[in-house]
Amino acid sequence: MAQAQFQRLFPLHNKCNAEYDLVPAWVNPAIVNRVAFVLLATAVLLWFGVRHFTGGGASRIAVRRLGGVDLSPVTRR
Repeated sequence: MAQAQFQRLFPLHNKCNAEYDLVPAWVNPAIVNRVAFVLLATAVLLWFGVRHFTGGGASRIAVRRLGGVDLSPVTRR
């Protein structure tokens, strides 16, 4: 029965006895938060990359909305 607790990857725990767990209570929520942050950051980076390569950048949108007005060389790509 003692080996059963090590066969699961999540939630992390390492029971010392029936009342005390060697893994602190903040570890499992921290892992979940980090995984969620990495997934969100990956999604945002993919979204920016797709928008950049498909021509949906902010300067091109502004030129279309302004009716073809030429922007300054600083903002134009």
